[in-house]
Amino acid sequence: MLRKGLVMSNSAGGPIKKTFSHLLLSEEEVEAKLQNGENKVYVNREGNSVKSWEINSLPSSDTGEDRYSTDVITESDLEKLLTSEGYFWKNWWNTRTKLYPNKQGEDVVEGDGKQDVMMFSVFDGHGGPYISDLLSRTLHGCLAWNIANFLNRGQNDVRAWEHEVIGGKLWSEMKFSDDSSFHSFLAFDANIIQSTWSTLFSPIEDKLPGLPPHSPTQLGLANLFDNGSCAITAIVDVESDKLYEANVGDTRAIAGWWNPDKGEWRCDILTEDATCENEKETKRRDTAIHNQGYGDTNRVLGGLQPSRAFGDDAYKIGYDDYKDIQRTLFQKEPYKRWKWFEECPSRTPPYVTARPEVAIRDIHPRSGEELKFVVLATDGLWDRVTSEEASHLVASHMMHEIHPDQSKLQVMASCPHTSPLPNNDHPFPKEDMRVEGRWVYEDTNAATHLIKNALGGDDRELRRQFLSLRSPGARSARDDTTAIVIWFDDHKAKKAVAEEEAEVRGDMTSA
Repeated sequence: MLRKGLVMSNSAGGPIKKTFSHLLLSEEEVEAKLQNGENKVYVNREGNSVKSWEINSLPSSDTGEDRYSTDVITESDLEKLLTSEGYFWKNWWNTRTKLYPNKQGEDVVEGDGKQDVMMFSVFDGHGGPYISDLLSRTLHGCLAWNIANFLNRGQNDVRAWEHEVIGGKLWSEMKFSDDSSFHSFLAFDANIIQSTWSTLFSPIEDKLPGLPPHSPTQLGLANLFDNGSCAITAIVDVESDKLYEANVGDTRAIAGWWNPDKGEWRCDILTEDATCENEKETKRRDTAIHNQGYGDTNRVLGGLQPSRAFGDDAYKIGYDDYKDIQRTLFQKEPYKRWKWFEECPSRTPPYVTARPEVAIRDIHPRSGEELKFVVLATDGLWDRVTSEEASHLVASHMMHEIHPDQSKLQVMASCPHTSPLPNNDHPFPKEDMRVEGRWVYEDTNAATHLIKNALGGDDRELRRQFLSLRSPGARSARDDTTAIVIWFDDHKAKKAVAEEEAEVRGDMTSA
């Protein structure tokens, strides 16, 4: 069965209307598509407060630009990483697969987790999957290298984590230099931007006969050039009992806290969307905003919506240099990149930064609140679900994974939350919760549960249409969506209790 639908597609000249026809999937095919990217991993390491994590990644079409990465390592293995001989990235593979063999399966290796360091990241690529894919393979390795270095120097305080390991807001007044290359996020981004130029124009040392002094394979760097990615990373340092969040772009993280004394939940929004709609971002010195060309949506130089990102050479190097590299890599004259460049208030790059905003939390605070979960997700989720709605969805899923559809008002009543922060304290964006409609509870995987409700809730026909869309046109209707739910609760015990309650309900029904 073919279904025709009107899909809006944007270009630099404004919105363009296009109509596509797509094969309408069956309900079974929709479920299979939703569950294809899911995974659940249990952690049984004494002393480690993380008990499990659940993931799902749903591309908007056949291939997507989202990526993710998860790692469990110990401080002793980090120390060995510093002294290991040979190629670093091979040693990193051996280190990151010691407790989670081959990065596959449902369980990590059991043992003493009191000195574990855990890293979770989701990456939202744009312009292609190349930067997000590179980050998924290497960012945690860079973080591990820097963690090992500062632990080796006897530094294990909050400032060192934020300043030296990640390179967050405490770094903002410093000037980047080779001496401060231990700042993982900023150093990684500098490597992306600088490597194209340095590699592209460096002659090959052992030139093969019949080749010019600059290798033709150097033009393979075209895959990385002018690609970009947003990123959200969570680091759990078990020994110091700290949770660190670092965000670049429009990815987002929230935490769910339970107050046993008050019987209430609290949605802790750990990050702020770094986009051109955020007034704080538009005031930054290195951001040139223009709001024409994409339906009057604010964008950097009229093109890029996130104001912070990895890569994106065009927004970090001079325009003449950009055109020279374009001509070299692609062997053609570049088109005029920014139609409204002359109208922008700032014309001195960089216009975009990879400097993250960092949030730090005590995992076991003195307040007595209990950290139950953390959600990391790309904007494919946050475009359709508010932070507070996500907290209600995960908290209610924790209580009962599978049960009949519930109205949003019922869920809010059964999982009461403290009032959202006022506008002046609320991280951008402040969104109103939607109380109309119902949410579904059909999946044991919490990440799938979030994505399914973001794509229509109990409106199953709408979700069916969403997931039937393919290229071309799908990307204009829904974005790639990746979510990780990290449980700071005994998920195995929770599941056993839920199954026992289900059996009791079944006995009562039959009686």
